[in-house]
Amino acid sequence: MAELEASKEARERQESHIAELTAAVTWLIGQVKGKGSNPTPESSARATGGGGGGRPPPTMHGAAGGPPDPEDSEGGESDDERRGRRDERPYKPNKQAAEKEKTGDGKYGEATEDEIRFSRALGKAIGGTTKGPAQPLSEYEHAKHQDIRLWQTTCKDFFDRNPYQWQKEADRIKYALSKLKGSQLASFAMTYGNQMTGELGHLRQEGYELWDVFAEQAIRRFGPTHEEEKALREILKVQYKNNINQFLLEF
Repeated sequence: MAELEASKEARERQESHIAELTAAVTWLIGQVKGKGSNPTPESSARATGGGGGGRPPPTMHGAAGGPPDPEDSEGGESDDERRGRRDERPYKPNKQAAEKEKTGDGKYGEATEDEIRFSRALGKAIGGTTKGPAQPLSEYEHAKHQDIRLWQTTCKDFFDRNPYQWQKEADRIKYALSKLKGSQLASFAMTYGNQMTGELGHLRQEGYELWDVFAEQAIRRFGPTHEEEKALREILKVQYKNNINQFLLEF
């Protein structure tokens, strides 16, 4: 019981942490979507070059109908020589890229800071959601080695590990009733289920769709009985035998 309570508290802390991460991820997604998309040079070129009033596309030198390339008249150089001379020209970086780098646009390669924070938060959220799978719910037959209270604890642990599947307490009760085996338990399961839903001519009982009510009814019907009488009989068997420590220990 103590281990189950400790695991429940750990799961609650973990779910609270997941909720915080989910809120952070949602905020980051809104920030990324709110930034919009900046026009790219290609889209700007298409927007200005396709219609009237835009800058005309550059004319290819050496093409049919275009002006001659002035480099072609410099002593009849070969293509390799001209290519090598062009490679020696100083590199002129893109003005827009230089401005972004100068002003600190916040980009690292192809990912922005918001995207990097989003990926980190998402990784933490995914890593924190790993849980141990819940053991399948066992059947209860009211055998001597079984305790209805411990079985109900395992039921609650199973449902808590699958909260999205078992959101309604009535569904939890129906599933737990299906795990009761034996003639006496089957009679209780059928009667309780019909009184919970009001089917087969039974009068619907208010509150029977709540798990606490079902647990109380099951313990009252199949829980341990006469514990006080048993404890009293055991106490009366204890006798003092000239050893106070042993007597207190047995008592």
